[in-house]
Amino acid sequence: MCQARFNYKNKPTLDRIDNNKSHTKSNVLPCCLYCNKYASNRDKNEARLMIQLRRFALKNGLPMTISDQQVYQLCRRDMTGGISYVAHRQNIANETKINKFIYDRDSNTVHSFDLPHVMTHVYSLDFNSLYASVMSSEQHQSIPYTNHRLYMPGYVLERIDNDQQRMRNIIYNEYRFSDDEQIINKHVQLFIAEVKAHIHEDYINEQIDLPVIWRNLNITTNEQVIGAYTYKQLIDNGMQHDIEERKLTMLSSTHGQFMSFSNYYLWLLIDRFHLIIDEIRCVTTISKHCQFNEFVNTFVNRRCNAIQEGNQSMNQLCKLTLNTSFGYDSLNTEKYQNIKLCNKDNIRQTHLLGTFVSEKQLSDNLYAVQLQPYNCSCSTPLQVAYFTMDNAKYFYLNTYYNFITPCLDMDRIHYIYGDTDSMCFAIAGDEDAGIHQGLKYVISDQQLYNETYYQFLPRSTDSVDATKLPTSFAQSVYDEKKINGLTVQSEGSACIALAAKCYYINTDEQQSITNQMENYIKETTFASQNDKQQAIQAAETQLYKEINELGNKNQINVNDIQDCINALEYEYYSNNESLDIVNDVKDNVKSQEENILHPLQLTQIIKQDLQQSTTNDKQKESISDQAVQQAEPIVSEPDYVRALSVQQSKPIISDEDREECHRNRIWRQSLKLRTNNAISKLYNYQKFNKGYVQEIETGKAIDISKCPYLAVVDIDIDKKLDEQQRKLIRDELLQQLNSNKSLKVGLVQTAHGGIHIYCHMSDYKLRQNSMTGIIKSLESNPLNKRYGVDVFACVTPYNEESKEKTLRWVVLPESIVKDKDSDVELQYINLNKMWNITKLSNINKVFQTLKFDMNLILDIDKPKVTQLPALVVQESSQQITNDQEVVDEFTIKYIQRDKSYDISQSDSKIDMTQQTCILLCNGLKGLEIHNDAQELKKEITFLVLFKAVNSLIKIDGIDEEFINDVYQRIRTMNNLTDSAKQHFDSQRERYKNEMTNPYILQGIIRDYNPTYYKDVIMKQLDITKNDDNTSTSSVSMKSQSSYRSLDKTQIHISKMDLDDPFTLVDIEMKIYNQEYECEEDIVTDMLRIMRIINQKNDIFIMKRYDSTVKRCTFDILSDDAAQKKLSKAKWD
Repeated sequence: MCQARFNYKNKPTLDRIDNNKSHTKSNVLPCCLYCNKYASNRDKNEARLMIQLRRFALKNGLPMTISDQQVYQLCRRDMTGGISYVAHRQNIANETKINKFIYDRDSNTVHSFDLPHVMTHVYSLDFNSLYASVMSSEQHQSIPYTNHRLYMPGYVLERIDNDQQRMRNIIYNEYRFSDDEQIINKHVQLFIAEVKAHIHEDYINEQIDLPVIWRNLNITTNEQVIGAYTYKQLIDNGMQHDIEERKLTMLSSTHGQFMSFSNYYLWLLIDRFHLIIDEIRCVTTISKHCQFNEFVNTFVNRRCNAIQEGNQSMNQLCKLTLNTSFGYDSLNTEKYQNIKLCNKDNIRQTHLLGTFVSEKQLSDNLYAVQLQPYNCSCSTPLQVAYFTMDNAKYFYLNTYYNFITPCLDMDRIHYIYGDTDSMCFAIAGDEDAGIHQGLKYVISDQQLYNETYYQFLPRSTDSVDATKLPTSFAQSVYDEKKINGLTVQSEGSACIALAAKCYYINTDEQQSITNQMENYIKETTFASQNDKQQAIQAAETQLYKEINELGNKNQINVNDIQDCINALEYEYYSNNESLDIVNDVKDNVKSQEENILHPLQLTQIIKQDLQQSTTNDKQKESISDQAVQQAEPIVSEPDYVRALSVQQSKPIISDEDREECHRNRIWRQSLKLRTNNAISKLYNYQKFNKGYVQEIETGKAIDISKCPYLAVVDIDIDKKLDEQQRKLIRDELLQQLNSNKSLKVGLVQTAHGGIHIYCHMSDYKLRQNSMTGIIKSLESNPLNKRYGVDVFACVTPYNEESKEKTLRWVVLPESIVKDKDSDVELQYINLNKMWNITKLSNINKVFQTLKFDMNLILDIDKPKVTQLPALVVQESSQQITNDQEVVDEFTIKYIQRDKSYDISQSDSKIDMTQQTCILLCNGLKGLEIHNDAQELKKEITFLVLFKAVNSLIKIDGIDEEFINDVYQRIRTMNNLTDSAKQHFDSQRERYKNEMTNPYILQGIIRDYNPTYYKDVIMKQLDITKNDDNTSTSSVSMKSQSSYRSLDKTQIHISKMDLDDPFTLVDIEMKIYNQEYECEEDIVTDMLRIMRIINQKNDIFIMKRYDSTVKRCTFDILSDDAAQKKLSKAKWD
């Protein structure tokens, strides 16, 4: 149909000639997939139009949507916005010296030093519609590539990842500097390259003042990375630190990571900044075009005409159209919802759908329902947005390093701050020339400056000499607003840049206006004093009007400063923050006699504020009222006189009130803000972050320990039920939650059909961050064992030293995981648009709504709260104390069910040492182990066993490696039920942070492996107790003599293979089953897993199974470590 040639990229399909007949040899013709799709059974003219439009787009290289998933993810992941960077915070004329940075390669440090030149003024430049300019493909002499223009991308041609030489040829294309359009069309392609690269140390000082690689990077906000000064500021201001954050950074290398760059940006880094490419992962070639040029030129001309005619509305319309024209190309349907109309009969069904978002009633029997689609397609050309933002970075750096740097004396200039389309400098010019001297006195190459000045800035009104400062009212509006041009945004005597997007430039115009008004009043003779007062009032009105006009000219970036303040409001919290509630009403409560804040009034103000900040939920529960009533008054009424003399020494607000204020402040934030700093990416369909970037990004999760006062109730519906039964249970739970109209919680449907309920922890004292398996249905309930409940909360904030105990990942909606049994992809679904929810209901209200017992999760130090009759009881994890250790009630029942099973009654507790732990763990053989149990005394379950094994870490000499070996022994040397085999990894992950008591393991071995307990453990402990030294010596001599008597001819040496799953655990199993005929056979198997690699220092290498990566790996061991490993098989 389209007359295109068939090839491997354009494979033919079979199109029916007569659609009413089936596919037969006589009724089909070969056809392109696109043509076959759009022809179908539609109107022939419509199909012909679609095919011709596609041919036109292919011929002109126009943008098309991306059909390659890898290219789509590349563009979506590495699309980065503009820079926002502050290099020098305080810049004051006649005070601040020009400051520079220098890199010392010997010490690998960067030093800041002052030059003798003192700055005279501030000079700020702004790009004219930067995004629209780089989209226009307008020729500009400062661009050395592809005939001095930046081509825009069209459709994706090819993704290359298996031919290194071809990828290098594309990147280092020798025709990139050509001015011949024919050569460019034939030999030059646009591309996106994913590379690892660095700038050599010899050239770092050339770009140290403004580093040139602008890319997102995961950084840890510790002292070693961000420096002592910044780190101290974070601590002093109560901001989060020592956490991983992803930031847009300015780099000199890719930091050993693969980063993608568009061709123009990469060429600039290679040719101008000596970038060295270390490794290339892939290169994606894209067609090119310059068809946006007419659109940009048309709207620039319209805007200039509107300015000349004084049409401000058209001026703003054209400006907004230009600045936002590329934004559509970065959007996609993945973020949108579907809207459908329903009647009353169908509205309830939509509520039960997992895609339901919200509804709105339009009439008595008509509703508009918003649904979240399960999948999406790429409907916008993301590559256009990617190139637009990368080309903007290119032109920004090209202007600075190929115009400003070579033309001006950089020893008299330093870079203050930069935004996406602006840059500001401190300049040390002529002290007597004032703030409007521009660049006149800092030019180092006058000839180059005159040649290149007009390419960037407009000419002056009074002279063609380029050295003259261009005024803000240029003779030609077209000259001032030209494409790829700059204008002078502001000039002043000082610039204070506190942080990115938060700066102030003193232009001295306000003071000039004020001086004019004062001189007018002084020099004018008034007929009466009344006339003078009226003139002063008129002058003040004019003064305010002109000052406001300064704001409209953007001399002070008010909006940016306010945005920064709003952002800091959520990050910054100091010990004195609670005093703000006093300052807000300070003027209304001053004492009339002494003009000070009355203590009684202060107390009342605090009480009123606390009561107003409390939710309706808390008012119903009277929690806030009780807190206020129980709080000690700051100053009692009879003691007022005495209090006045000592009020400065007594704290105005108690610690409890300050904490309450901080808690309410967080409670008022949206869920998105509360979790923003705790989000980490998930990879390879995992439910937790392993701490490093892996292949496929599949979702996100939050660490609950980094979200103050946040709690998540996790309801796990029994996976043994079919999908319909689980849906009924889930709908019933959701109906319970929806029945409470005042309940405000975030709801997420988990991968296996459960529910995550996000709520506020309030001031309840919970037991720990992770409380798993604490709640299940009553035995009397007909739907017994239908679901279990876990609770995760920020009880103990994140601590780097004890992160294993505080860390708890909660998977966020839209994340995808894989079922471990079927390998099916499952998704977490946002059920109620939770990110915008503020003032979450507290966890007690959630428990009351679901009729759960709140006492199950409360700390034992806090008195139990009175609850409604609950439908659930605790089945495990009730905390009690046993020898200063926490033991689960579930495990206590196991030990204390009768006197014969009570270790404290029938047996004395053995001395828990490293050797004793080895003896106990070697007894974990041939036992029948269950995933869950109905009756405790009949079965060993993961709940009891795993928590007991985890508690071994308390014993000196026991490390994580030993614990991993014990788990491997449990998996391979025991009889696990089918359910236990299926849930082994998930249960181990579930209980990884929970432990009970090492003596639980003693009770398990004694009860379920009594022969081993009696014949091996007890006898060995008696031998050790009677003659420890003699026993050790005899065993050592025996082993040495046994080694010397081996027949080496019977020992067969084989290669060590990581693909061979044979490990030390298999040798133990064969010894236990008496499969070896002689000791030489044992040594033969030992050589499959062990070698000596340094006989002089007794260094060994041993193969072991690593459960984290699910494969074998090698360990390098000393002599002592090797003996420790082998001692586990010693007692068999």
